[in-house]
Amino acid sequence: MFWRPEDLLVWECDAGFDRRPPTAVALPGTAEEVAAFVRAARAEGASIVPRGAGTSLSGGVERADAIVVSTAWLVTGNPGSMLQLAAGLRSRGRADIPVLHLVEVLDRALSAR
Repeated sequence: MFWRPEDLLVWECDAGFDRRPPTAVALPGTAEEVAAFVRAARAEGASIVPRGAGTSLSGGVERADAIVVSTAWLVTGNPGSMLQLAAGLRSRGRADIPVLHLVEVLDRALSAR
């Protein structure tokens, strides 16, 4: 987790033009950590903004008081790419690794109370 102003500079914008530094940045490593973070942020009433690869194609930090949750490790939300990723994992004997869309991760986090 980053919260020092100098650490947040690289997170204040994506490839777009708007610049808003977040309050903090979380770098969860698994879907379970994302879910735990979302539950904790929700319990505290904190705003969160998921951030993928930083292309700004899905927006950036919309609120200056938001906490950014890096989802770059999720790879993509594109259904075709998700199917390719799942097939690649299966072909390497790693079908145990879940391939989840960000919406599924957030749904799991918000429905687990």
